[in-house]
Amino acid sequence: MNHEPYESWLFTVESLTADQSQALKGHLETCEACQKLEAIWNEAETLLRNASPAYPTPGFTARWLIRLASRRSIEQQKKMRRLTWWFFAFAATSAMVFFLLSMMQVIPIFNSPVDFFIGGIYLLSSTVSMTNALQELVATLTRVIIQAIPPYWLAGLFSMAGLLCLLWIVLLRKLLLPRRILS
Repeated sequence: MNHEPYESWLFTVESLTADQSQALKGHLETCEACQKLEAIWNEAETLLRNASPAYPTPGFTARWLIRLASRRSIEQQKKMRRLTWWFFAFAATSAMVFFLLSMMQVIPIFNSPVDFFIGGIYLLSSTVSMTNALQELVATLTRVIIQAIPPYWLAGLFSMAGLLCLLWIVLLRKLLLPRRILS
């Protein structure tokens, strides 16, 4: 037996015409399969209408916010790693280009590799002697300052420097660490 229009009419939301309604009633009186289908559909419809709405389990919002913060933190770490690598690549490329350009300027000055080697040794020795001279200057200035300034002023200066460093660290932490979402 053909049940096609009758099954569709059972499940339709729109109202049926008088002829369709009459034909459906006549078919339901003779067809057991459609009677069972109508009974099951009416029961399912009643269950759906009387069902209470589903609510999330307690703590859902807090768990969701924690998961969101975790994902954001992971994404921010990935972004920082990418930016760090890009910065490193840029710095390395810039240093290499600077080195090559410098070498292109320096190499024609020397007539032989021996001159280049001697120039490198001279540069190294002058750097070492300048470092030693700077070290002696700083040591001498430190001795003079320590003898000229009273100890309580030195203690005050060091404590102020320590407080300024601590303030700097706190401000950097506030600015650089991500904000936390509080619920």
